[in-house]
Amino acid sequence: MTTIRFTKLEGLGNDFVLVDQRVAPQASETAPQSSEVTPQWCCKVADRVQGVGCDQVLVLQPPSSEARARGAAIQMVIYNSDGSEAEMCGNGVRAAALYVLKNLGARTVFETKAGLIETQVMDHKPGWAQVRVNMGEPVVGESKELEVGGKKFQYTSASMGNPHVVIFVNESWTHVETCEWGPQIESHPQFPGRTNVEFVKVTGISSLDVSVWERGAGLTLACGTGACAAAAVALSSGRVTGALDVKLPGGVLRIDWRPDKGLPLWMEGSATEISSGEFPAS
Repeated sequence: MTTIRFTKLEGLGNDFVLVDQRVAPQASETAPQSSEVTPQWCCKVADRVQGVGCDQVLVLQPPSSEARARGAAIQMVIYNSDGSEAEMCGNGVRAAALYVLKNLGARTVFETKAGLIETQVMDHKPGWAQVRVNMGEPVVGESKELEVGGKKFQYTSASMGNPHVVIFVNESWTHVETCEWGPQIESHPQFPGRTNVEFVKVTGISSLDVSVWERGAGLTLACGTGACAAAAVALSSGRVTGALDVKLPGGVLRIDWRPDKGLPLWMEGSATEISSGEFPAS
């Protein structure tokens, strides 16, 4: 039986199956593999009962010639657990940075559909790293109203290279409500390509509490781009100030962005290697 080797990693409980398909000499300690990773395979390996179980599948490939010329060492293709492809994954890029640390050192630039993403390993030990990521400059839209199932939501759209809808909620909001309204908003006709949805509580002058319904994956313990989008909207609207602690169910991300300076947003958090193995290719 043909199998595909994988490494399982997580960032704040957001978990990933990583497949290394690079052909560069510095690939990994195991030889690169040629078996194709398909959306159908991703659905199977992501299944938490009959597969390995994960929120996303990360496929590492050689960068395009253009991205290599701009400093990219690796291309990262991201699949959600439903087989759909995502432009970017903040927790995933930290996990991938941990995986390639032994090969490429403490700084790696990834090519993604959202552009080039720079990572910096701030601290590490075997199987764990604290990683800082240059997420680029967020694009924050205008505040609008959305009606779903007879309920009206005031939201702000934001892009971290992938689409987000940020909704500020009161202290009583629960994950049960996220599971109720998140999928309806994700697939609302107003968002033909679907969207990630963040329900955000402002808990202090420099702190947020965020619950995320992730496009193509559902309720997750953490979403890096979702935390960044929530922080960007909160900062640009004056609800908070300074470097932020963004609390998610799986832990805290540090977000630093100055909306008035034209600078990129930086995200910092941990990543951990869980296990490795092989899964049938078909």
